[in-house]
Amino acid sequence: MLHMSWHGAFITLPTNAILRSSTWVSGVVDDHDWFQDDARGEDFDLELRRKSQSAFLDFLSEPENSPRWGRDGMYIDYMIGTGPTAAHVIVLDVRFFSSSRRKSNILLGDKQWEWLESTFCKPAGITLLFSSIQALNGDSIMSENWQQFPEEFDKLTKIIHGCNSLGTRQPLLILSGDRHYSEMAQASYKNGMKLTEVTSSGITKGRPAAYTVFDCNPLRTSRIEWRPNAGVVSQLPSRA
Repeated sequence: MLHMSWHGAFITLPTNAILRSSTWVSGVVDDHDWFQDDARGEDFDLELRRKSQSAFLDFLSEPENSPRWGRDGMYIDYMIGTGPTAAHVIVLDVRFFSSSRRKSNILLGDKQWEWLESTFCKPAGITLLFSSIQALNGDSIMSENWQQFPEEFDKLTKIIHGCNSLGTRQPLLILSGDRHYSEMAQASYKNGMKLTEVTSSGITKGRPAAYTVFDCNPLRTSRIEWRPNAGVVSQLPSRA
């Protein structure tokens, strides 16, 4: 699965050393970290997934006290800053527990759902929800996204709406990658909830613009950037 000789080579790049010397770095695995397009957890033995997770955490120089070391899946949350300007960062793992959408229709798994339900509503100035695959993409056929897992997406929107109903409504931005281009998308719902997503991918490799014919996201609200790109969320407090 995770090819550590490749990741080891990446760690030694001068540009990576500069980044890590001045910036806190976190992340989560996606399909090509497992060397398989649209890889699902069910495609690999549990012990192999665990070894891959451990290797990726070593790659990130994950702190020894991180809860990621003691559980299956790389989901985690961070609170950046304090008070009304704090940013609640939630990182989902859509690979470790996932199954084929033709079988049991699972993305997050029971344990991760329990964690998300207990974590999501923490008060903050803004919530940043990271999902490696897109949440707001109305194309449920050509591109891998949450819409191919309607029961899972319904759970997610119910959690978001539940926080709003409890009076803990706060700005929410969904952040994703995977598509090898960047775009923005929005969706509105009958209960008044409105979701916004920013997709940024990939930082080293884009995609030919001819792929437009295959990426017909009806929820898109921006132009597509096909060249290599990176996204920045600004006006956030420094991490303590």
